[in-house]
Amino acid sequence: MGVSAAGDPSPPTGETQPPKLVRVPSQVLVYEELEVPIWIMTFEHTKTRWMWGNKAAWQGVWGKNSLEHFLSTDLNKKSAAMQAIHEDCYYTIQKQWTAKKDRRTIFPNGKPFTMDVTMRPIRVVMEEESEEELSVVIVTAREVTHENNLELEVNRSNELFRHSPVMTMLFSCTGEIGCGVIRENPQARSFYYEANGRRGYVPKGRGLLLLDVLTSCDWETV
Repeated sequence: MGVSAAGDPSPPTGETQPPKLVRVPSQVLVYEELEVPIWIMTFEHTKTRWMWGNKAAWQGVWGKNSLEHFLSTDLNKKSAAMQAIHEDCYYTIQKQWTAKKDRRTIFPNGKPFTMDVTMRPIRVVMEEESEEELSVVIVTAREVTHENNLELEVNRSNELFRHSPVMTMLFSCTGEIGCGVIRENPQARSFYYEANGRRGYVPKGRGLLLLDVLTSCDWETV
């Protein structure tokens, strides 16, 4: 049986092991007893949705009044910055089967909620839909409480950086044209990495270099 992610049944190349296969909801009902927020979702473009969640997630994190309300939420109305974030998650986790950790601030019911999330690839069969295997994401979250104003401001700065429409990249300070990227926001990843093989052309294990960015530019139109 093939594994489907965005209509592409081909698994990642290399030595990556397939994620665990889970039947939903029958094999995840035990997570209902946990106080740790857990939910399953897909970041697929135009089809982003929550697929399952325990009460600690749909009520405790997202402020929904029922699992049905949670699952019916439309996640495809998003800004360009959020689209870039979701696209990065899709290709990193669902296509490349690589876990990702992040700190995020959301605003359920208008109130800020900061959390550290761990997103891991998982294969599921949605029992109430079909027997097709889908490559999706299982998320666990831990609430972050700010102990002081400095920590709060740092977190706000990180959120501003992540959601900025301006493509921003920080490289090592050696001044060499072959220096590697230290940090970049999702808008930059969505543009530069795609232009330089984000989807499979950059050799596995090598990050983006300043040289890659420079050679990808169309200098006649800059």
